[in-house]
Amino acid sequence: MRLLNPRNGGAGRGAGREAGMALVVVLLFLATLAAVAVRITQDARALVLQTRNVTRGVEARAALAAGLDVATQLVRLDRVPRDGRLAWTEGRTRIEVRVERESGKVDLNAADPGLVEALMAAALPKDLDRATALAGAAVDWRDTNGLRQLQGAEAPDYRRAGMPYGPADGPFRHPGELRAVLGMDEGTAARLESAVTVATGAADPALDLAPPIVARALTATPGLNGEPNGGVAPGEGTESEEAPAAFAPDPTGLYTLDATATLPEGFAARARRLVRLDPPDTTKEYEVLQLESGLLPRGLP
Repeated sequence: MRLLNPRNGGAGRGAGREAGMALVVVLLFLATLAAVAVRITQDARALVLQTRNVTRGVEARAALAAGLDVATQLVRLDRVPRDGRLAWTEGRTRIEVRVERESGKVDLNAADPGLVEALMAAALPKDLDRATALAGAAVDWRDTNGLRQLQGAEAPDYRRAGMPYGPADGPFRHPGELRAVLGMDEGTAARLESAVTVATGAADPALDLAPPIVARALTATPGLNGEPNGGVAPGEGTESEEAPAAFAPDPTGLYTLDATATLPEGFAARARRLVRLDPPDTTKEYEVLQLESGLLPRGLP
C-alpha cells in the first residue's frame, strides 16, 4: 500500500493558491486597463468636442468680421433697406446686421436729465418710480460732484448695495457702462442698448432718425424734438405718404452695426461696431471707433 507524502499535498495546495492569486492580479490588471481605456476614450471624445467648438467659434468670428466689413460698405453706398436691416448667407453662415444711426440716439453725456428720465420711462412704462431712480443714478454717474439726485445714487449708495465700485463721476466712456449704474438690470439695459450713445455730443436726438423708444421719449417731453405728450413716433402707427421710402443716412456719418453670424450647428457670434464714414483721415473710407464682440450660446438670436 502506497502512502501519500503530506509534504507533496501541501505543495500542491500552495501552488493552487498562488495560481488563484495570479488570476486575481491579472483580472485586476485587466479591469484597470479597461478603466483607463474608457477614460482615454472619454477624454478623446471631450477633446474632439472641444476642438470642434473652438473651430466653430473661429469660423463664426471670421464670418462676422467679414460681414461687418460688407455691411459697412453697403452703408457707404446707401444700399441699406428702409428698415435698416441687412441679411444674407455667406457660404454656410447666415449674416444679419441692424444699422443704427447715432444721431437718433440719446447721448448719455450730453442729454438733459429730463430727457434721460423720459427715456427710462419709455423703457419702463409700467414702473415709473424705478425709471426715475435709474435716470437719477445715470445722471449721478456722469456728474463730477458727490451731490445725489433726488432718487439718484452716489458712492455711499453703491457701498450699501454691496457693489465693489461707485459712480464714475465723469462722462460715460461707452454705452455699455450703463449696465453698471445702480439698479440697472440686464433686461432694461438690453432695451436701451440701441437707444443710447456717447459719440454725438448732441443734447437732443434727431427725431426723424430715432428708434421707436427714443421717439416715444422725445414726443412725451415738452420742449424737445417733436410734439409734446402723445405724438406718433416713427416706426409706430400706420403707413403714410410722408413715410420715408428709403433708409435716411445719418448726417454725422456715425453708425452702429449690430451684427450676428450664425452657423447651421447653432453656433453664433455677435458684435456691435461703431463706425464713422469719411473720417478726417482721407486715406480711410471709414474708421472703427468702438467694437464689442463675443460668442452667443447656441439657440439664442
